[in-house]
Amino acid sequence: MIGLRLKINRPNRKTLFSMTGVLLLAAFNLQAQETQDATWITHPDISGHEYGVYHFRKTVELEKTPEHFNVHVSADNRYRLYVNGISVVAGPQRSDVMHWRYDEVDLASYLRNGSNVIAAVVWHWGEHKPVAQHSYQTGFLIRGATSEEATIDTGATSWKVVANSAYSALPVSREQVGGYYASPPGESLDAHRVIPGDGRTPDLTILPGTTLISFAWQGTVGVFRSRTWRS
Repeated sequence: MIGLRLKINRPNRKTLFSMTGVLLLAAFNLQAQETQDATWITHPDISGHEYGVYHFRKTVELEKTPEHFNVHVSADNRYRLYVNGISVVAGPQRSDVMHWRYDEVDLASYLRNGSNVIAAVVWHWGEHKPVAQHSYQTGFLIRGATSEEATIDTGATSWKVVANSAYSALPVSREQVGGYYASPPGESLDAHRVIPGDGRTPDLTILPGTTLISFAWQGTVGVFRSRTWRS
């Protein structure tokens, strides 16, 4: 399998890779003067295909509160994003690997002067994922819409991650439901080991680094799309 790094380039640029033809991995029609790449990140000690819940966190320092702070965010399978302990957005919409969706959100109203904690809970159902859930592997991505927000980019800036071992999957079988089952598994939570998802707990036991995910799709065209389809 050929390993490719999926990059989301700054506005007015497109990243092209060759794989049995031209593979379009990212396309944004936005305005900016500078370019910088954001990349998918994951926990460094997992295969990316098992069930798991992961906490990603970064501290962003701001000299003043911005009027706008627009970002694009996505995950595989799902995420919930927090800013300074407040839940902001969850997603993405269900995607297929060739048309992966992201969410666009303005974080400005959640930010403040000084230190700001950006946190995301990412979960992956692994082999227990619902039938309609497409997946490549566990991953998280956030990208500033312009160079003004580049301090938040995954891959290009320092993010920390920790696995939440308090969660475990409770698979549901055909025998249990008396027929076909296409939904996610149940979950068991050990409250003694739970980690707050909003990132407010200092340091936790957060690992100091993350690794990049290599994407390899057996197709000719893949497009990173916004929350709703657009031509």
